[in-house]
Amino acid sequence: MRPSRLLDLERLEDRCLLSGDLDLSFGSNGIVRTDFSSDDQGYAAAIYADQAGTHGGKIVVAGSVIGNQSSDVNIGVARYHRDGTLDTSFSGDGKVVTSFGSSQEEARDVLIQSDGKIVAVGWTTSGRNMDFALVRYDTAGNLDTSFGSKGKVLTGFVGSGLSGSDDIAVAAALQTDGRIVVAGHANLPGGVPTAEAIVLARYDRSGRLDTSFDADGKVITTAQALQGSTAIFVHDMALAGDGKILVAGARRIPNPDRWVAFVARYTPGGSLDTTFGVSGIVTLGATAVDIHYQSHALAVQADGAMEKPRAQPEPQAAPTADGHGHAHDEVTSPNGLPDGMGI
Repeated sequence: MRPSRLLDLERLEDRCLLSGDLDLSFGSNGIVRTDFSSDDQGYAAAIYADQAGTHGGKIVVAGSVIGNQSSDVNIGVARYHRDGTLDTSFSGDGKVVTSFGSSQEEARDVLIQSDGKIVAVGWTTSGRNMDFALVRYDTAGNLDTSFGSKGKVLTGFVGSGLSGSDDIAVAAALQTDGRIVVAGHANLPGGVPTAEAIVLARYDRSGRLDTSFDADGKVITTAQALQGSTAIFVHDMALAGDGKILVAGARRIPNPDRWVAFVARYTPGGSLDTTFGVSGIVTLGATAVDIHYQSHALAVQADGAMEKPRAQPEPQAAPTADGHGHAHDEVTSPNGLPDGMGI
């Protein structure tokens, strides 16, 4: 039996002051733990804007919750007050669990819309393969029936059932017009048993695929199309001020066989932006031998430059779909060159 994991707040289970000290006014000595069941995991957090009325400053955490059986995993969402106490105006006890009717599902990111509604983004098993899964809640924690089908959206990319792709959503962002962009990776039918493509989807505010995004609302970029990669994992995404989409992760390259960190940029219409890096992609660690690199998180500065963590050398470790590793920062200019070399 696996050790119990609580749905922990803010990744390291604590809130720190600017000085780096634990904020003792938050939870119990700066730490909050919330137990849904015997084995729960928090993956993402979001905070309401201070100007969001009665909800200003509240914290939302999303992840996975083990059900009655160890094989039954559902999406779990919790909302907290500023002081770390559960917000009982959200679903009665501050917690909500949602199932798509499958045995395995989890939220990997969470968004708060300008109207206060909450969108949890992740994946679910559907017909024995994995699909993008989105759930939207109103401010009281109820499923928002104006979104998708009774508050839920499922998106597959290639085929269905045993012949379909496994599509895992890992990150999402809200455009200024309210449209939702989701990024992840896919294991394509007939391929090797690892992620083989970047997959993106864009939705309108009602949860419908946005057909102005690559005609059908979905984009598939195979690993092979990214400078001859043999496999690929996505770990994060971000939106630039001009609406372009940045995706970060790790890709596997041959000769010699190793993993390198990458950032790819797409136009608002869903095409790779060839003005960025080399044919739309920037690679880190390509000259290293017997060392693996990964990008685990991504942020865009106000001037358009990127702050992208790059994995420290890990000679014995290769990326996994969950993406674990250590990182330090490198800043690049808006066109993907090292900062100071931008146009």
